Amino acid sequence: MDSRSVALNRRLLEALPSLRGGHAELIDPSDGREPGSHIVYGDLLAPLLRDELLRDGPSESLSAAFSLLEEILTSENEYAQEVVIVSVLNGIDSPELVRRARNVCGPLVSAALGDWEQWRK
Repeated sequence: MDSRSVALNRRLLEALPSLRGGHAELIDPSDGREPGSHIVYGDLLAPLLRDELLRDGPSESLSAAFSLLEEILTSENEYAQEVVIVSVLNGIDSPELVRRARNVCGPLVSAALGDWEQWRK
């Protein structure tokens, strides 16, 4: 795995320490290698966002997750932006989830969700 994934995965675990257990389960026990960011973000963050968006009221983890995503989308790291859009935001796949996400996310995440809505049509 390349250094981009290592750094991006580390950012996720720093922002959402509750995902560390799930991350440990993704590490290959035979050689200790961790998977790339698309897998980590898609398998850990995307389901967390869906679950949290379906709950009533905002939570600390939802706020931390959207803050991280907004931060990544403001960066010039195209790989990280691709991970967010393809592996995370693609999982917000219903009009209700999009509506709820827009109530708590920042402007860049909201714009990316709008791009996905247009693509889905």
